[in-house]
Amino acid sequence: MNRNYTLYIIFSFLLSLPATVTSAESNGKKGADLSNMSDADLLEYGERLMARENTDSALLCFGLINKREPADMHLYAKSLHATGKAYYVRSSYGKAMESYMESLRVCEVNGFEDLLQGIYKDIGNIYSMFNDYQQSSALYTKALNLARKRGDRTFVNMMLSNLICAYTPKTPISKYWEYYKELCSHRESRLRYRYDLLMDKGMILSYEKKNREAIAYFKKAADFTTANKMSPLSLASVYTSLADAYQALGERDSALLYLYENKKIAEEIKYPALMIMTLRNLSELYRNNDERKSLEYKSEYLALSDSIFNMNEFNGIRNALYYYEMDEKLKTISSLSESNRESAHEIATQRWWLVTLTVFCITVVLLVILAYIQNRRLSRSYHHLFNKNQEELASDKIYARRIKEMKQRLEKMLGSEGEPAETQDAADVAAEKESAGDMNKPHDDEKAAGDDGDADATRQQTKMPEEQKNTLLDAIMQVMEHGDEFCDSDFGIERLATLVGSNSKYVSQVINDVYSKNFRTFLNEFRVKKAMTRMNDTENYGQYTIKAIAESVGYKSQSNFINVFTRQTGIKPSVFQKISREKITARSGVEAE
Repeated sequence: MNRNYTLYIIFSFLLSLPATVTSAESNGKKGADLSNMSDADLLEYGERLMARENTDSALLCFGLINKREPADMHLYAKSLHATGKAYYVRSSYGKAMESYMESLRVCEVNGFEDLLQGIYKDIGNIYSMFNDYQQSSALYTKALNLARKRGDRTFVNMMLSNLICAYTPKTPISKYWEYYKELCSHRESRLRYRYDLLMDKGMILSYEKKNREAIAYFKKAADFTTANKMSPLSLASVYTSLADAYQALGERDSALLYLYENKKIAEEIKYPALMIMTLRNLSELYRNNDERKSLEYKSEYLALSDSIFNMNEFNGIRNALYYYEMDEKLKTISSLSESNRESAHEIATQRWWLVTLTVFCITVVLLVILAYIQNRRLSRSYHHLFNKNQEELASDKIYARRIKEMKQRLEKMLGSEGEPAETQDAADVAAEKESAGDMNKPHDDEKAAGDDGDADATRQQTKMPEEQKNTLLDAIMQVMEHGDEFCDSDFGIERLATLVGSNSKYVSQVINDVYSKNFRTFLNEFRVKKAMTRMNDTENYGQYTIKAIAESVGYKSQSNFINVFTRQTGIKPSVFQKISREKITARSGVEAE
């Protein structure tokens, strides 16, 4: 199935050579002193000679570069590669392989990736010449990957076409269609690209044994080749494919027609590889019909083949790549061993750091877990304190409402029943106040700052009647519970006394007797409760900062407010505000549902 592929590779190789120089340029170099030319000039001149198929002179130029002490390793690698191409054209495949392998070594040592794809391709061509398509496919794949990496679309297309033609039974047909699809996706104007599209599709169809369809594409390729006056080798490749397809269909006469056309082309251009392939195909075609002719053609191609395709030489070529790859692996292993010896201490150090880092990470994780647990506990404590303060706010409101109701009831009873009822209800009121006072008794270490005198001295100097004390207390609570005057930063005991129609001594005495605290502590409690009430009122105070809340209830200093609030409630105002907002948001979400 791949008998025509050798010819296809030859055709591809020749097209890859530089364009032919003009006669003027050629004559200009006649008699040139090659020894005085620079390496760059020698390389350029040698490539021009190669284009004119003057391989002897080209090899002389490349040989001069290769013998010199290489100053430019990149140019040296190119020269070795060019040397291999010259030997390839001369059918000296062993020497070609030696030059390719040396060029490959120089490129890999110096990192010349731009040259590697071409070297892999040309080594693959040698394996294709000896029908080792599995190895050639592997090398073409390496070249393809490098070309993709460099974005060389023309070279990518060339390798895709080579892979399609290098058929191996182990490769599924679908893989070749993938290559062809990619080949079609990157259109080019090159004649060779358009030729490849026709030939490659015909080849894949022949792999699928769709030989009639394959023949149609091969004939299109033949017409394209003739119309564009392409190389005779390109036409010979088409004829070989047509002969194979007709032979597979059992149409022996049509196959013979194209093989004899190839024999004429081989004789005209004097190309041994084409003649060998054609004679071998003719021998196989006559084997079942004309044994004499079959043996005659076989004898001819074997004699010619031995001079070109020497199997001993190919074994040497095959071993060259194998030994090179093994040598590279041994170098890698040796380098790794040396590196391991040199880095033993470093590995130990890294291991120590790894253990240290592991312990550190575990410690951090544990600390994070502990912090999380502590935070959860703190959060629960904050919520408990928040709920407790909310309950106290609610109980204050309930107590105030009950006092008001009892006062109203007392007034009615005084109007209808006289003195005994007054005494009884007054006792009830006193009991309610005493109970409420015990329930809401605060703990404040803050001293009064000159707002009231000593409580005991005041009680000794002034003996206030109980009825007067109750009346004054009602007036005080009316101001504190039903107004916002105490939210003024300048609010003090004198102002409170004025509001209740009394004096500061009596006011201080009542507060001390009833609540066992000084005026400043008494005032702070009402201001803190007012602050909590406003922080719960997100509709009106939801956007207030802590500083703004503090100022709204009469504190000039934010820090003082925070300290007083924290002592009285057990939590900071920022935490109280946050929890309040969360609960209101959650409640709104439930109501929305």
